[in-house]
Amino acid sequence: MATSTTEAEYVVASNAAKEDLWLGWLVCTFRQAKSNSAPVVYNDNYGVVALSKNPVHPNASKHINIRYHFIQHCVTSGKLGLEKISTVNNISYGITKYLASDRFRSLLALDGL
Repeated sequence: MATSTTEAEYVVASNAAKEDLWLGWLVCTFRQAKSNSAPVVYNDNYGVVALSKNPVHPNASKHINIRYHFIQHCVTSGKLGLEKISTVNNISYGITKYLASDRFRSLLALDGL
């Protein structure tokens, strides 16, 4: 069980990184070509972005299971990018949050739907 929002989102970001890298490998295998750029995972939590880019773990995060630091290894080695996205532009909110209809439509427009 996560003890903070940052920890919970860090765990999710680490799992997303694994999936993203695996899907990238799968696409490259079928296309038989390599991508020149690292995939980017977007997160709306400053703590997650800072924790993934800082190889020195602050005392507040020492309780996080080591297996979730996979994303930190990927970010520091350049295999993956992790960037902050503002709440306003977070398209995933359209399917994960209860929103007013005008906000929902604006997120659909951002997604190209």
